[in-house]
Amino acid sequence: MSNQEPRILIVNGQSVYDKNATGITLQSICSDFQTNSLLEVYYSMGDSLNQCDNKIKSFRLSPKTVPLNYLIRKMLGRNRIENYNSGIKTIDVRSREAKKNTKVKVKSFILGLISNSPVIIKDKAILEEMDRFSPEVIYTLGADIIPLKLARHFSKRYNDIPILLHYMDNWPQTKYAEFGIQKVFYRKLHKLLLEIQNSNKVALVISEKMACEYDKRFSPVHHLVLMNSVQMNDSYDSSINNKYECKQDCVFFSYLGGLHLNRDKQLLEIQKGIADFNCTDTKTAVKLRIYTSKKDRDRFETEFDSEITEFCEYVEHEKVFQEYKKADVLVHIESFDQDLIEFTKYSVSTKISEYMFSGKPILLYAPKEIAVYQYIEDCECGVSVCDKFGMHKAIERLVSDSIYREQLGERGVKNALKKHTVETAYQTLLIACGELLSQSEVGRKLNAE
Repeated sequence: MSNQEPRILIVNGQSVYDKNATGITLQSICSDFQTNSLLEVYYSMGDSLNQCDNKIKSFRLSPKTVPLNYLIRKMLGRNRIENYNSGIKTIDVRSREAKKNTKVKVKSFILGLISNSPVIIKDKAILEEMDRFSPEVIYTLGADIIPLKLARHFSKRYNDIPILLHYMDNWPQTKYAEFGIQKVFYRKLHKLLLEIQNSNKVALVISEKMACEYDKRFSPVHHLVLMNSVQMNDSYDSSINNKYECKQDCVFFSYLGGLHLNRDKQLLEIQKGIADFNCTDTKTAVKLRIYTSKKDRDRFETEFDSEITEFCEYVEHEKVFQEYKKADVLVHIESFDQDLIEFTKYSVSTKISEYMFSGKPILLYAPKEIAVYQYIEDCECGVSVCDKFGMHKAIERLVSDSIYREQLGERGVKNALKKHTVETAYQTLLIACGELLSQSEVGRKLNAE
């Protein structure tokens, strides 16, 4: 199989164009492909944005594709569902907090039942569009039973074309593993996953650490590393040679994101480290900026010292790079919840690649055992800390040494240009598709032609 683009059918539980971290990642991965090489078909249990001006043709399957989901939502109504969800919106289903919350348990069980219910595809217009497209490979993030069912269904529809799984977090070990009664769903998910992997000996993962672990776990499947990529634009290009713009008598640490999962507590510890430094060094003022939603601001702002911490409005992703440029140090946080560590331990957030391209150093406050901790240390693009003592030392070094900050930022850009470009992601995806096709019956026929 050459580097010629195969026709890829994208099958997920959300759209490439959804405005969330996964959507941003998928858009970057797809951005170097010719638009006629990609087609997206997805099924979303809830509301999902599907714009009409997409570059890639994107089709949302009918809500009736999963009849049980359609019936339950019809019976309960949008308002009742939204009211129920509003009380648990910030609770991650895998967290310790979720295990104590009856509402989360009920919702998780219902979603498990829905995922295991029959899937019936009757969207004639979408199927006709797919037939005209005639896919050669299916790309999916998996992550739940329905996307895997759809991927398998469409694979069989097109003479068992290969399925390329892309693992972005450790969902195989954590999905439906939260509560005892869900073990039935967990076993069904794994049965379906192994069925797909047994027929497709190549998959994609989000980090080197995940590749090492998954090569053992799913042997003989070979896992290629496709990390989060960043679509280069004028803002990113100009940042590579961009020196610090902030005043030298004030150093700004910036955090951009939500304050759920006790991130407010971790940021309070960073504020304490900054306060301690300010007491010992009167020449350089240090400030913390937190860019977050109005809801989080209303809930948490009073916990912080306004003399040190400034709360700023949430920034849309299209404009976020402007705020990166205003910072001296960019802060990233991962949860210390032991149950969430199992989910995130192989992942590297989309923000890390963006931070690297900004040319600013990273202060990571996270558990030592997760992949992103070691990744930042190995790249020497920031400082990883896992406790208050290490964090206080990191703040002192980052504030006191502007040359050190600049060196970390430069190494971040260098690493990003090597591992996090759209071109790197594109080539990795082509290689993975090529390997899958060469192993498949479809691929052998294509090569023979």
